[in-house]
Amino acid sequence: MTNLEKTFAKEIKDNIGKLKDEMTLEFAQVDNKIKELELKMTDIELNQTQNVNNKMNSVNSKLVFKNVTQIDDENEDSLKDYVHGLLRSIELEIDIMNVYRINTPNNGNTNSTAEHRPKPLIVTMANDTQRDSVLKNKFKLNKITMYKKCLHRARPIEA
Repeated sequence: MTNLEKTFAKEIKDNIGKLKDEMTLEFAQVDNKIKELELKMTDIELNQTQNVNNKMNSVNSKLVFKNVTQIDDENEDSLKDYVHGLLRSIELEIDIMNVYRINTPNNGNTNSTAEHRPKPLIVTMANDTQRDSVLKNKFKLNKITMYKKCLHRARPIEA
């Protein structure tokens, strides 16, 4: 091999080494980008799952209370107090998140007694296990005349 061939071979080796280093760097950048995108995709999937779970929990932790007498100056706090008293009477301590009365029309019913019937209450509890404990213990209200009709027909809200 002559000097020219040796320098030419050395230049080729150097250039191949540089190309190898550049390609390794490019592959590392591509791998990092792929990992970053996979992480973003996992986060988005997790957020969607949490949103679905939150929607399910918001429906699953509700009960309908019927035959709760309506008063004139009724507000959310007075309804919460009433429901707390009702639940304490069956020896349950439940976290009530929200209580409101459904103000629906009478669906075309012209019966005069239907106009004076109290509208149902929607009670949102902290979780569905609390709702289930209320449903399991609602038979205890039959012994208490004040609440006899109220929770007898309590039912979970259908999704």
